Amino acid sequence: MKNKLWLPAIVLAFMTGCATSHKTLYHWGEYETLLLDMYTNPGEVDNYTQITKINESIAYAESKGLKVAPGIYAHLGMIYAKNGDMPNAISAFENEKKYYPESATFIDGMLSRASAN
Repeated sequence: MKNKLWLPAIVLAFMTGCATSHKTLYHWGEYETLLLDMYTNPGEVDNYTQITKINESIAYAESKGLKVAPGIYAHLGMIYAKNGDMPNAISAFENEKKYYPESATFIDGMLSRASAN
């Protein structure tokens, strides 16, 4: 009877150990925290801070061979466009399409709206 109790304990310990070594598919960096701050404290996260933090996250991901999460380049492109920096905006939008080709139609729409302003 005592031997039967060890099996569930071992399985539970193994599953717990596996759960803590979980790898994510994408590198998010501080992006999620940045978005939370943008929506919970509107106006407090200026464009310069966003550009800096996102570029730092991208540089870190590239240095470690990690995939930048979908939408990060698009967000960066919109911020550059808001600042009137269309060359960097276009570059960021093109990177989003390059790494996530399924987003091409959406990104092309964002680019046309950004260019119209």
